[in-house]
Amino acid sequence: MKKKPREGSILGVGLANSMLSGGAFGDGVNWAKAQEVGMSLLISPVFGFLGAGMLLLVLKMLVRNPALFTEPEKGKAPPLWIRAILHARCDAIGLTRCSVRWFSPDEFPLS
Repeated sequence: MKKKPREGSILGVGLANSMLSGGAFGDGVNWAKAQEVGMSLLISPVFGFLGAGMLLLVLKMLVRNPALFTEPEKGKAPPLWIRAILHARCDAIGLTRCSVRWFSPDEFPLS
């Protein structure tokens, strides 16, 4: 499976190409596309942060158990149900992010 190039490497290759070919610095870069990618990299975390904040506020209104929103006592583990939610969430994120790599025929050939 061919790995996707990252935006920074594409930008670096375009700049290096313009330097090596003797043209003006930056001729090999699509600056409009670079600006579009840069803006998406700046704006995307803001939307994620706002979405997480709204989800936290909604959960605080719907779930009335204070143990979910407070730090456990010193030297004491959180309740089992909170640890189970944390493990399930982390497992789900790991499975969804890595499932493409886990089942890639290039990484696990049958022969």
